[in-house]
Amino acid sequence: MAKVFIVAHHSPEQTLMWMMQEGLISKRDYYVNPFHKRIDKTTFKQLKSNILFLSFKDLLNNFSIVNNSTLSDRNVFVFAPDFRTTEIEGCNYLDFDYDSVDNTYNIKSLDLDIFNKAQSEDLIRTRIDFQKTVLHKIKSILTITTPLMTIIYGLKAPIQKQYTFVVCSWIYKGGSVEELEDLLDSLKVSEFSITKNKRQAFLDLLSSPVAEAFKEAFADVRAHDKPNINAIARKHSLQAYDLRYISKVIELDESLPIPDVTIKKLRSSTGAKRKRTSKH
Repeated sequence: MAKVFIVAHHSPEQTLMWMMQEGLISKRDYYVNPFHKRIDKTTFKQLKSNILFLSFKDLLNNFSIVNNSTLSDRNVFVFAPDFRTTEIEGCNYLDFDYDSVDNTYNIKSLDLDIFNKAQSEDLIRTRIDFQKTVLHKIKSILTITTPLMTIIYGLKAPIQKQYTFVVCSWIYKGGSVEELEDLLDSLKVSEFSITKNKRQAFLDLLSSPVAEAFKEAFADVRAHDKPNINAIARKHSLQAYDLRYISKVIELDESLPIPDVTIKKLRSSTGAKRKRTSKH
């Protein structure tokens, strides 16, 4: 059986680049299995040391192959959502941690230590209802970045960074709704203007109980020189990633001019620190 790694938050290109940078793989020592293809006998004989499956279904389609005892010296990388991993035992989580107590997944960087310590194990299909797991997670863990980014992505690209900072700064500092209205009004110059509907969408989201919970959580964050983000997130039943993301927006403002801060750079920078200190 091969060593199997689940990669949920990095693309195959990022993962291969990381492996090459870490000296774990040569440029020709990997095989990318085409979508929905079952590995036949001819391909099996020619398999490289590193095998990439581009979906969870591809792993299931080749389950018996991956469990073949002759592949004990091979590495299998499966690119799939983190919550699907509850259906399989024997995998290694390469870019996230799973908290079985809270049933939460914490994103991190590609983990060299996990890669080096991994051992070959038989995969076992547990057949857990992943849809039920996802619904439980959504209902029990509050998030604000998903609806917030939905609104921001609907703005004109040149002004997304300004609104990202303004809103995240307001959440981080625990501002009042009146202060938020003043902040939005301050951006009413022509190049930063938004529609009344978008303005109301911000106000509706940021005056919600979810936003209040995040402001309370950030009061705890601000109260500590080295806050334990995971502990604070659990205390308030929030996503730790959301807390890190908003904190990173504030941190970037201290080191970069606002015009240089883009949504892509914020996500990339936040991702670089999701335990997150490895190279992609």
